[in-house]
Formats: sequence, structure tokens, C-alpha cells
Amino acid sequence: MTETTTQTTSQRLDPVEMLGERFRAAIAEAFEGKIDLGAIDPLITPSKNPQHGDYQSNAAMSLAKSLGMPPREVAKAIVERLDLGELALPMDESSIAGPGFINVRLRPETLGRLVSELDRPGLGVKAEETQTIVVDVCGVNLAKQMHVGHLRSTVIGDTVARLFERLGQTVIRQSHVGD
Repeated sequence: MTETTTQTTSQRLDPVEMLGERFRAAIAEAFEGKIDLGAIDPLITPSKNPQHGDYQSNAAMSLAKSLGMPPREVAKAIVERLDLGELALPMDESSIAGPGFINVRLRPETLGRLVSELDRPGLGVKAEETQTIVVDVCGVNLAKQMHVGHLRSTVIGDTVARLFERLGQTVIRQSHVGD
């Protein structure tokens, strides 16, 4: 798999990219001829408050200044033209909060599909070449008494080793003991 293929696959699994494409299209349709379509940035970010949704777009505030319109009116024009289809729950004027934040809540089945897409060999990532990787799973000093803190490094080491194995690498687990 080439880098381009890997990037395309990961972009299809990224809700921010998926939402960004849809928002760009809605903004272009709403304000065609009024703004530079090449400079459209939908400003999609994870929602700061999960009660409002999963993601939000702050594009209306930045566009309002260049359009000379109130941000809520810009947001309303975007939402009216926004087609999120199977990706998110239907949107209306109640999806607009504050001065013009556009809140988006993904459909539960969309979230499930995106997560299940990650559960495949290589996690959607293909290394260019297979390497042998040594992971120190637990570094205990035999001159000192062990304590619960040593479990943390063991768990982290094992997690890193499993991740590399899932990516197709050859992993050697090693436990260094001593100073």
C-alpha cells in the first residue's frame, strides 16, 4: 500500500475530514461569488461540550467578517445547504449555538462503522518495510523493592509491543533487570 493509499484510507475514517468536505461544499454553495472558494476552512473541531454534539464548526465567525454579515446568519445559510446524509443527525437552526457555532452530532451507526473499520490487520496502516523492534517491557531494579508503579511500565511496554505486532513488525520483548 502506498503512502497516498494509506492517507486516503485514513482520511475516509477521520470524521473531521469527512465533515470538512461536506461543510466546504455547503459554504461554497451558500456564498459562491462572495468569497474565495479556495480559502474555505470549515474549522471543524471536537466539541468542547459533549451535550452540544460531537463536533463543531466555527467557520461562520471567520466568514461573517469578510461577508459583512452577522455570524448567526452565516451559520444559518451554511446549515440550510449542509448535506450530512448518513454521517450525522439532521441539522436545523437549533444546531446553531451562541454567536454562530454549528454543532454536529454523529449518528451512532456512523461511529460504530468508523470504529469497526479500524479493527483490521495493520489498523489501516502499512509499514514500508518490516523491522525487528526490541521493547523493554519492564525495567525492574533488583537492588530495590518492587511496587505497584512497576506495573505501569509493564503495561505500557506490553501495549507498545502489541501495537507493533499488529502493524506486522517483528517484536522482541525484553525485560531489563538491574541498574
